[in-house]
Amino acid sequence: MRSTICACALVLFLGTGASGELVHRYSFNDGTANDSVGGANGIAVNGPTFSGGQIVFDPQVNDGANTSPATGQYVDLPNGIARHRALSIEVWTTYRGGSVWQRIVDFGNSTKGELLPSDKTTIGYEGHGFLILTHNVFGNMLGQISIDSWGDPADTDYSAASVGLSTNVEHSIAFTHDPDAGSQALYLDGVKIAQTVARVDPSTSTWNNYFLGRSNFYRDPFYNGSLNEVRLYDNALSAEDIVRNYRLGPNAVVPEPMSLVLLLAGALTLLARRFFWASRKRP
Repeated sequence: MRSTICACALVLFLGTGASGELVHRYSFNDGTANDSVGGANGIAVNGPTFSGGQIVFDPQVNDGANTSPATGQYVDLPNGIARHRALSIEVWTTYRGGSVWQRIVDFGNSTKGELLPSDKTTIGYEGHGFLILTHNVFGNMLGQISIDSWGDPADTDYSAASVGLSTNVEHSIAFTHDPDAGSQALYLDGVKIAQTVARVDPSTSTWNNYFLGRSNFYRDPFYNGSLNEVRLYDNALSAEDIVRNYRLGPNAVVPEPMSLVLLLAGALTLLARRFFWASRKRP
């Protein structure tokens, strides 16, 4: 009977798992840029506001053209959080428009080195190794990983779509990368909009600047919009995972990391009680 309990509990635990483990989650519900899963808390820089469970970059400051680190609003995340060979990023965001190359996500380096929140200068710097979610020069969505260059084909995987974000409407964006499966994909509102070959290994990166709403290139504008949810997984989510998460929305994660523990504990308790009462029955 004890072996049956353990086997049932193990099946229950494994059966509820997703294809990628959620390692960082930024929901902004508590008025901070804290990470509710991995403890890699972010810093809101230059005074963005928190409203309705979102972080909102001031449209008078992040107007789609402003490139000044003295005023541009963004979130600075701890270094190294995306050093996974395979990974996925999910974002729920509302875009307000403006110039191309605004970064929703930019994890990388610059030729100036680490760009600290206290650094308010406008000295020229260029990205040199990065993972980005942005609109490219054509105004279409782009997911790109360059390990140690600005886009050298030798160390770069990119997935460019033929569509961009519509303005003033919340969208879900998902980006998956798996060099072992040889696939990288970009999704918009649960629909795959680009897929290419994945070759590079982000776990070999040594990036210093992990930004939401800011670029590692000094010419690019700070992001004109708001962020409702940002999630990072240590594996490539399946297309089914992406659709499910999109339908559930930014306030639900299946499975919640703690819910697995609670579910397993409940199952073990129930089975233990049944075993106890069964053992007390007289033949």
